[in-house]
Amino acid sequence: MSLERKTIEKDEDYLRQISKPVDFKTEEYKTAIKELDYFCKNDDNVMAMASVQLGIPLRLIYLKKTDLNRLEEEYNEERVLINPKIIKEEGVTRYWEACASCLDYTGLIERPYKIDLEYFDSQGEKHREVFEGFESTVLSHEIDHLNGILHMDIALKIKKLTKEERVELRKKEPYQIIRKEGKYTPEKRKLNPKILKEFLKDFPITKGKKERPYIILFDAYCGMGKTTVAKAIVEQDYSIILNNDEVRRFLNDYQDNTNLKDNLQKYRLEKLLENKNSCICDSCLCHNYEDKLEYYQSLGYPYYIIRLECSEETVKERLSKRVVDENNASSATYTHYLWMKENIKRVPLELIDFTINTEKDIALQVKEFLNKIYL
Repeated sequence: MSLERKTIEKDEDYLRQISKPVDFKTEEYKTAIKELDYFCKNDDNVMAMASVQLGIPLRLIYLKKTDLNRLEEEYNEERVLINPKIIKEEGVTRYWEACASCLDYTGLIERPYKIDLEYFDSQGEKHREVFEGFESTVLSHEIDHLNGILHMDIALKIKKLTKEERVELRKKEPYQIIRKEGKYTPEKRKLNPKILKEFLKDFPITKGKKERPYIILFDAYCGMGKTTVAKAIVEQDYSIILNNDEVRRFLNDYQDNTNLKDNLQKYRLEKLLENKNSCICDSCLCHNYEDKLEYYQSLGYPYYIIRLECSEETVKERLSKRVVDENNASSATYTHYLWMKENIKRVPLELIDFTINTEKDIALQVKEFLNKIYL
């Protein structure tokens, strides 16, 4: 096999692409795994590898060495993780990371101490596993590769070092656990410039005319009519809809649950507000609403929470007719709705600014809402 590692010297644009999810119905991923396995077994410098680093832009990761105390030993974990998705991140660590794709650049990087990860194995079986400590660091580094993010992008500090200099630096400043618990809040995290450039082609920042821009949020579960209400508001108010499903589709993966989707939407929201546009966040606010409201409050713009109501029978009928196509990236089903209803608390009533019943005249209710906030 003649695979060669991609490096920033010649292949930076290639490394900054978003890898596509593996389709288990094809034979392509099996060939990719064989090539990845062969390369990693025969390269002494590999601790882990994302397949995009070898010219295979699929969501594949090979783990060879993730035990910090055994890095100098000859061993191979021989683990392949397919379509990994981070469910939750906790704690903070710091480490002087290197990457053969980034040549001699070594960066001091913050990573979560613990990640709850969902992934598939090479037989297509689904797993959910918690990785802690250095394992989490290695995996987070490789998952960044799948999203076109290089460790240099998020480094607190960057040094250009030889291998010997890097070894000495790590002795002086070894792997550090800042904290093991609590929400992962890295000190520095910026968007990949190539991804941001492509994102803005699809979602340009327009110049608006609102003297007092505001944010509209929906307290609702899937199937309750968020997008319908958002479009009705636009017809009367010319606000801009920010739909998470559209961003997931841009990222080639509806199941994307990383910070990348959230960071892109936050960037877009903030720039649109600065350019005098009111924005409608077409997503379910009830997911972690306390953290989200803290963020919206920090922006300094007015925000309004609309609670949506409708019968369970209506939700079931709507979701049974839902079709995933170029106009709708959401594959939510009635089962998703029932799960949300059972497991996710809605926003407290005292925080709700207006309620819309989506089984009644939506345009009339939107007019009442807009009259209220314009007073």
